[in-house]
Amino acid sequence: MARRIALIGIDSLIPTVVEKLVEEGKLPTIKRLMEEGGYSRADPFYPTETGCNWATIATGATPRTHGCTYSVHLPGDPLNRLVSGFPSHMCQADQIWCVFDRAGRLSVIFDYPQSYPINARNVIHVGEDGFAGPSSRALDTPRGYRSGELGEKGFFRTYGARLELIPRPELSEKVRSLKPPLVGEVEMGGSTFSFVISARKGGFYDTVSLYAGREFDRPLAEAGRGEWSGWVIRGFPRDGGEVKAAFRFKVINLSPDGRDFLIYRTEIYPQEGFTHPPHWAERLVRECGPYLRRPSEQGVVFAESMDIETFYEEWADHGRWTAKAAELILSEVDWSLFILKWHGPDYMQHICWHMIDPIHPLHEPEKADYGWDYFARYYGIVDDLVRRIWDLVGEDGVIALVSDHGHIANLFAPGHRWLEEAGLLVRRSDGTVDWSKTKAYPTYYGVWVNLRGRDPNGIVEPGEEYERVRDEIIRAALEVRERNTGEPAYLLAARREDLEFMGLGGERCPDVVLACRPIPLRRKLSKEEYERMVGGSMWHISTGTHGEYLPSTKLSIGTIQALFAAAGPGLKKGYRRPKPISLAQVAPTLCKLANLPPPRDSEFGPVRDFLAN
Repeated sequence: MARRIALIGIDSLIPTVVEKLVEEGKLPTIKRLMEEGGYSRADPFYPTETGCNWATIATGATPRTHGCTYSVHLPGDPLNRLVSGFPSHMCQADQIWCVFDRAGRLSVIFDYPQSYPINARNVIHVGEDGFAGPSSRALDTPRGYRSGELGEKGFFRTYGARLELIPRPELSEKVRSLKPPLVGEVEMGGSTFSFVISARKGGFYDTVSLYAGREFDRPLAEAGRGEWSGWVIRGFPRDGGEVKAAFRFKVINLSPDGRDFLIYRTEIYPQEGFTHPPHWAERLVRECGPYLRRPSEQGVVFAESMDIETFYEEWADHGRWTAKAAELILSEVDWSLFILKWHGPDYMQHICWHMIDPIHPLHEPEKADYGWDYFARYYGIVDDLVRRIWDLVGEDGVIALVSDHGHIANLFAPGHRWLEEAGLLVRRSDGTVDWSKTKAYPTYYGVWVNLRGRDPNGIVEPGEEYERVRDEIIRAALEVRERNTGEPAYLLAARREDLEFMGLGGERCPDVVLACRPIPLRRKLSKEEYERMVGGSMWHISTGTHGEYLPSTKLSIGTIQALFAAAGPGLKKGYRRPKPISLAQVAPTLCKLANLPPPRDSEFGPVRDFLAN
């Protein structure tokens, strides 16, 4: 029996990339894990995304049973209303930490999906509910402050702001500037701050300082071009009181005349209340440094508010913080299960997949070496995290590594205009949905029928008309074509009950399920041409994608498959499984190694050929 189980969950750790980097000797800890234990590719469930598959990993249950996807439509809600699938109450299946809890064994959980609010007694928890979107406790999202105009798309304003600077020569002596300092006010986290660009060393602007409000007596933090500031930790207004929160900034660009600049500012996150029990927060901040739950994500880069090297730096720091915090807690408590989800690679691959995949129309072969070096460094953060956690597990414990899905090149987004063209979705002149005439409404991996008696504005009668409308949806979907090749856009269009063999179905599943066809586009495009082709939203211009592709999808060097590796007592050494496991086998396997029953709602057994006996 394994005394301890550590499951390191990494969002979108891609097996094809891992296997290449291991072979090249760039991931020594993961290579050791493969040599001392078992390794396999793993099939996720559909939809192949975060909310769905981390729930499967923790429960051993299919989506039909656990009911979680990234966003969930709940029965009885309007069809255009979705709620987050990440709070613990959204999961309808028993979770692995609840199994350990019933046995009186302690679990330590770091930001795992569906783990918060706390739903077990024997738990230490750090972070939130694992949501890949904005942190629920954050006082402000990451943002870039720039000299130039913002782009037209909405995410430029979500993650960016134009900073108007005014010369203030009367402040020169006070802020120690050899030229008239340039001052701009910003609102951050409900408080007013001033950025000051000054010339400290000679006849050019070289330093950015941050001051509270309009008081210029002492800067809160400073940085030069290409530098990070120190941390700013101070009180911010919240809910009628005050909360202590932290952030920092980086001067990504600053021209000598001060006219061209880009200042990136991180998420502003409270430094209390992010752990259970609460006292751990103070310890972690004091001994590991300030905590940001989600330092940044792809939208910040798409909004040109930071570059990819800054993105790497921030997530490398977050990986080190995570490892140090785990070391602190795990070295002081008698724990039995450690489980985390770390999201860095998923964000990165949405931004950077074209850098390594030759099939992507934005791929530049002459820059491929830099792309692979970037991926090696980024995956190296994971390798070091595994190394440091493994050191804490001990010889009588099991270390396991798992991901929830992969990535392929993002080449086509079919959208849902075809529903309007088929007369199934009707809009008014102002673009809003006319529910009195709408028979079907899309969600991201399927289509709902606007059913009378179930949906608030339902017009389709149950029975024959319901089935007829579903037939119309399926026929219309299968007629949608990719505009460049003329190939069918959808590989799958089916009734939800016909897909129970895939683990789909139930009242949270759309009436018709759709899955996209991976269609290679064998020509180069400019950035502008690519954005016009895939659509202009932040999600569409991601160069890597997943979610609406079947688990078996492979395209060029990309795959939607995930991976699983584990080493320790009770496991074979050097075993490489020829066929993929199911992600629903992870929890039953780990429970068996801990001599515990599987989660109550698990539907799969352990990976028996991984076991030594």
